[in-house]
Amino acid sequence: ASNFQIGLIAALPTIGNLFQLVAIWLLHRFANRRAITVICTIAARVPLLLIALLPLFMPTDLGLMLLIGLLFVHHFFGAISGTSWSSWMKDLVPEEILGAYFSNRSRKIQIVAVVMSILTASVLDYVTANQPGELDVAYASMFAIAGIVGLYGAYLLARTPEPMIYPVKQNLFRLFQAPLRDTNFRKLLAFIAVWAFAVNLA
Repeated sequence: ASNFQIGLIAALPTIGNLFQLVAIWLLHRFANRRAITVICTIAARVPLLLIALLPLFMPTDLGLMLLIGLLFVHHFFGAISGTSWSSWMKDLVPEEILGAYFSNRSRKIQIVAVVMSILTASVLDYVTANQPGELDVAYASMFAIAGIVGLYGAYLLARTPEPMIYPVKQNLFRLFQAPLRDTNFRKLLAFIAVWAFAVNLA
């Protein structure tokens, strides 16, 4: 991959976050967070299974183009499902334990992330040192496992109850404008923008 392609791949998660606005529109239009979350979760995970096939069956140039396209689809639907899920969970988890629940959840996610990062890096080091010809298979296997686990997550979400919400009839554009009238919120947005720019530039 060229530097531009690598930079584009690294930027896709941030670009995908723009499409959280689509989730807000869908929520106000259909008021069914479980359906939106499950459908978009499935749509975000299937590309991972297709990516797993690329190094095995596609020539490099075409494979890179398809990789970038599939990762865009993954992050696009991931941003929508994540936004819908956040709204859903806020209503599902009792308010008095909301902070404790999500801090505990975040801690467990970080532990799993660290362990899996070390494990996958060790596997790749081992394959590189002992069977370099199988690196494509190793990467393909990781994407395939990620896709399968993600689809299982969608299955669990489909079985999770959803508190009732009602469509909002207010103009969506005005709803987007409302928080921007708050001076402190605008300062927060400016700080996040500068921070994200600095981190990603580094």
